[in-house]
Amino acid sequence: MPATADLTSTRIVDGALAVIARVGPDGLTHRLVAAEASVSLAATTRWFSSKEEIVEAAFVRAVDEGVAAIAGRRAEVAGWAPDTAPTELARSIERECTTDRERTLVGYALWIEAQRRPRLRPHAPTQPSPRGQKPAGCSASRLRRKALIAAIEVLSVASFSPNSVAF
Repeated sequence: MPATADLTSTRIVDGALAVIARVGPDGLTHRLVAAEASVSLAATTRWFSSKEEIVEAAFVRAVDEGVAAIAGRRAEVAGWAPDTAPTELARSIERECTTDRERTLVGYALWIEAQRRPRLRPHAPTQPSPRGQKPAGCSASRLRRKALIAAIEVLSVASFSPNSVAF
């Protein structure tokens, strides 16, 4: 495949991820992706013959990026000291809800979509969330860790609501 072709398909998938962040997988169309990627409609249909193929390519990319992000977070968590863990955890949650908001939203939307679309399921990772990993040296009980993880999930999901308030 020529380098320009690879660049075009990359731009199309980038465009698809941006469209999914705005309107979700169900709202994605070839026309919206073409406009977002600044490519012709013919290019989107040449590289991806169906909406399903575009969503699948976007999901695969989102999974790859998500797995890389999880690996990065695991490395961060492993380096947390017990006395700084609460502050580091707050920073991590804030980053997920602000800087990484679009990636997180797309990841959640596509994860839900994978439950509805059998074609996406083989691409879905089965590894647990890094939120379940306790910082080095912390001796919190399993129940307290689970409660903390649940609270983080609620805060993360609530922050993505269109009517959410800033925490």
